[in-house]
Amino acid sequence: MKNMVSRMDSARILFPALAAGLLALCGPRASGAPAGWWNDAWACRKTIEVGAEPRLDKDDAAVVAFTTCGNLSPEASDLRVIDAAGKIVPHYVIASGFEDLCTVAFPVSSEAATFYLYYGNPSA
Repeated sequence: MKNMVSRMDSARILFPALAAGLLALCGPRASGAPAGWWNDAWACRKTIEVGAEPRLDKDDAAVVAFTTCGNLSPEASDLRVIDAAGKIVPHYVIASGFEDLCTVAFPVSSEAATFYLYYGNPSA
């Protein structure tokens, strides 16, 4: 019985640490936008790096699947794809909501580029 109690105590300690880690990975940012944040109204951001590769067609697209941790609206209406210059990139949501995942496609060129996926704006 003593072994069981020590295991339960360990579980109580582990779960808050695990929850804090998940919040750090998936949770919205703290108030106040960090430098380079596109728009204060969006709480969450994922950075996407697209490598320089030969493309078959000028109309190639990146397809990205990411976890939303419940911060994306069910119909993904608050999702924005932003390029490194801060411009909105047209995108197509392939799937959203199932098992807290979103899959989105957006056009890319043959050069390496950084994109940002912003979400978590309930009024968007």
